[in-house]
Amino acid sequence: HDYEDLTNYAYKLLQKGKQAQNYCSVIVDEIQDLTEVNMKLVRAIVQQGADDIFLVGDGLQQIYPGGYSLRQVGIDISGRGRLL
Repeated sequence: HDYEDLTNYAYKLLQKGKQAQNYCSVIVDEIQDLTEVNMKLVRAIVQQGADDIFLVGDGLQQIYPGGYSLRQVGIDISGRGRLL
């Protein structure tokens, strides 16, 4: 198995409700290099709520192609995103 296989497997387990712990928030840095399934996994780790996910990324440093939007992976940043 490669890294993407393991990410897909973890995401599928979370979809089935198999979660070891409940987290109230998640912090992710360098999101510009995460794949769509990586971001879906981040969304699945923590339940939606106030201050549930903190994401940091720099699109100018992107190494891998993304091809998805945060909304497509279930992360709504309307009114909460900041461009520095």
